Amino acid sequence: MLTTEPQDLVLQFYKAFDDRAIDWAVDLLAPDFVDHLAGSPAPLDTWI
Repeated sequence: MLTTEPQDLVLQFYKAFDDRAIDWAVDLLAPDFVDHLAGSPAPLDTWI
């Protein structure tokens, strides 16, 4: 069961990432999520 509490969403994301369930982690992100990675020439908004 998913929840919409911000802290719970963050914990669910970390759990999914730790479990290497990347599809589940990506599903927890906002539809307009853009990753700004240090050293990257552009935001990573096309990998999702």
